[in-house]
Amino acid sequence: MRRLALVAMLCGAAAASADGTASMFAARRTSESYALAVHESQTVQVPGATAAWAIDANVVDVAASNGSVTLFGRAAGRTKVIVVSAAGESAFEVVVDAKRRSAIDSARQAKTDSGVAEVRYSSAARELQNSVTVTRETKTRKTEVHVRTAHMAQQPVGDRARTSIPSASIRFFTPGRELTLFDRDVDHSPLTLSRTPVRGVHYLDEHWRLHAGYTAYATYLSFLVPVDRQLVAGAGYAFRLGARSSITPSVFSYRGEGRVLSLMYDYDDRERLAYRAELGYSRGLGAAAQLAYGTERDQVRADVRYRADDFAVASAGAPRGLLADGSWHHQYGRNSTVALSFAATDFADTRVAAATADVEHRLSERLAFTGGVAVGSFNGARNLSIPAGVRLDFARGGIAALYRYAESEKNEGGHGFRVTARRSFGRLFASGYVDRQQNAPTLDVIFGEYPELALALGELGITATSPADIARALRENAALLELGYIEGVTVDLAPMRTQLGFELRLPGTPR
Repeated sequence: MRRLALVAMLCGAAAASADGTASMFAARRTSESYALAVHESQTVQVPGATAAWAIDANVVDVAASNGSVTLFGRAAGRTKVIVVSAAGESAFEVVVDAKRRSAIDSARQAKTDSGVAEVRYSSAARELQNSVTVTRETKTRKTEVHVRTAHMAQQPVGDRARTSIPSASIRFFTPGRELTLFDRDVDHSPLTLSRTPVRGVHYLDEHWRLHAGYTAYATYLSFLVPVDRQLVAGAGYAFRLGARSSITPSVFSYRGEGRVLSLMYDYDDRERLAYRAELGYSRGLGAAAQLAYGTERDQVRADVRYRADDFAVASAGAPRGLLADGSWHHQYGRNSTVALSFAATDFADTRVAAATADVEHRLSERLAFTGGVAVGSFNGARNLSIPAGVRLDFARGGIAALYRYAESEKNEGGHGFRVTARRSFGRLFASGYVDRQQNAPTLDVIFGEYPELALALGELGITATSPADIARALRENAALLELGYIEGVTVDLAPMRTQLGFELRLPGTPR
């Protein structure tokens, strides 16, 4: 893992980050907004959509194909999603709620019966997945049954079963109450169960939060990683301090690990601000804070967590130590933008810290200047990257040029540039880029007995090209690191690296 973090010192700010930021904020604003919960997905129809990305990828994952944009909630927060279509660029807002839909809201949905079935095949893992969800609703009750099965066409590696049931649940909603049997993604608090899948019994109402069962697996896209089962049981009681705030004392017990005593304050005005602060104790102290704030011109997100070395955890995906990240996006003038971000990771004898600042100043609807700075640190060793460029946007195309300079203790300094262009011809969309960099690092990650994970993680956009990416990879893939699925990293320094890319698409949906 030291070698993985060392990449942070060899890499300058990613060209895609600087140039992508310029592209993101060039889009025109719209009043559209979409809401979803953590670990839920939603499909938005955008005629001719060929590419899409989120300003804050930590909040939502985005994928575009054949005129539709798929959103997947990763963490609570608010961000903008930029969509490129044959007609140009557009933007809409996405709000991800840490909580599932309340029982009251669920019970008030349309009183109809419905069913959804999906079949998906992953050629990388040679795995077939079947998903069926059936829902019945009345005026005062909603019942939902969900089953997802996975079957591998080839003999699996290790102790994974050839046919398995990754998720199954029966959920009952009545006004003010929810009862779930079997699987539920539990997001109780940052220091206890945070986006943790638990198979067992779950009960929630206006005050009580009860969970009992075991953690059975970790999932990366369609690839399931078997992990040791951990029996968990916990309870919390929310005392309402007002219409928007509450305080929740909790106790959770993990077999073989110990107990966690927690006290959490929660504030949510459901419009602009959501905030959590938590103190915990388990053979040591723990503390956490989460913030999400959004207005027409500002989006702020922060997540800081600390656990002592002996703090009890429910799974390997919740490492001890310090994990922190945050971002701020501000719009001013003629859709000009400034964006700040930070990331820090300190666990398993690895310390990575990074901060970036990107500015796009628009002189007109077509012309914009971009610039910024990125700094990173690994155990005291630092690196620096400075990008600067110009961007021209037209009704049916655009071009951008970016220069960057990077140096670190392993790299005496190098120059580079990146030129990108896009153009639509009726229903035909084309884009391309050329990137050239001196003293550029090349990275090869070794994935133990499961080489298919390399593709799965690549599809999730988990790459290591900057200090911020390293900190994010360590935080979001702690389970893979601690379980030994990532066994090593090799790094070489290329005196000169040139990359070319070209994309040509004909959307299936008419413009």
